[in-house]
Amino acid sequence: MYRTDGRLVVSATDLVGFLFCEHLTTLSGRVVAGELVAPERDDPELEVLRERGLAHEAAYLAQLEAEGLSIVRVSDDDGPVPVQQQVTVAALDAGADVVFQGAFWDDADAAAGVTWRGHADFLRRIHDEHQAAAITIERDAEALAEMFAVMGGTVGGDRGSVTLLRGRRNVRERVHEMLAAARHDVLVQTTAAQAEDGRAWAEALATVQARGVRVRVLARDAQRPPDLPAATFAFVVDGHRAFLGHCVPDDGHLTEGSDTGLDVDQEGIVALLAALLEARWQTGAPRAVPVDARTSESRPPTLGA
Repeated sequence: MYRTDGRLVVSATDLVGFLFCEHLTTLSGRVVAGELVAPERDDPELEVLRERGLAHEAAYLAQLEAEGLSIVRVSDDDGPVPVQQQVTVAALDAGADVVFQGAFWDDADAAAGVTWRGHADFLRRIHDEHQAAAITIERDAEALAEMFAVMGGTVGGDRGSVTLLRGRRNVRERVHEMLAAARHDVLVQTTAAQAEDGRAWAEALATVQARGVRVRVLARDAQRPPDLPAATFAFVVDGHRAFLGHCVPDDGHLTEGSDTGLDVDQEGIVALLAALLEARWQTGAPRAVPVDARTSESRPPTLGA
């Protein structure tokens, strides 16, 4: 904290100090006003930490240089902090891979006589990575939309939401959350691999069944074409929430995979998916083999055919 050109300049350090001790901010203000003198502190341990931090910073900078990245260094040699910020912004606009010691100067609170300043040890460009991820998400969303089209359309009601999830772990966690909230009925369509390996959802479904919830599983029939694509699975919970997932790859691994899924509570979409699975269950259609985890006497509640 210091004063320049009639304005008070504060940083993230001052904010942290205020959050931990408001009186510290009061004392710092009095130092800036010349009413107090800040005590000198000789702390060998703090000096060791500072030296180690600088050494780590230098080692990381050398690593980035070895990777061949373009690096712009910002320092006091460039001028006061507002000028350093101009250098930082210019480097970012020019497409630098890394800006070292980038500076920030914010006059948003200038009317109140306060300016914020900050310095970032490293600013690294990751726009291309984010853009690639966005393209992947859009592609996955289109693929899942095509899966809904297989079921006859995607007309939804005005109320409800659709949430896209990526990654097998995230998909499984969301399905487990849905199952934990189930109260009356769970209707499931497995993927081809899940039909062969009952571990995929067996424990979770058994837990739901133990609470008195009706659990029905439509397992794949390898001899006939499926109602949904082979790598697609579906859950309908209590008739008002559904999950449609696509396994990539369709294997028995419980956590590793580039799966995508839609968590849906829009009335029209849930009703559409529920009607499809319910029809397969009620008619015993040859395209799916009904397995009722609640009443079957031939085997425990797994996802096998």
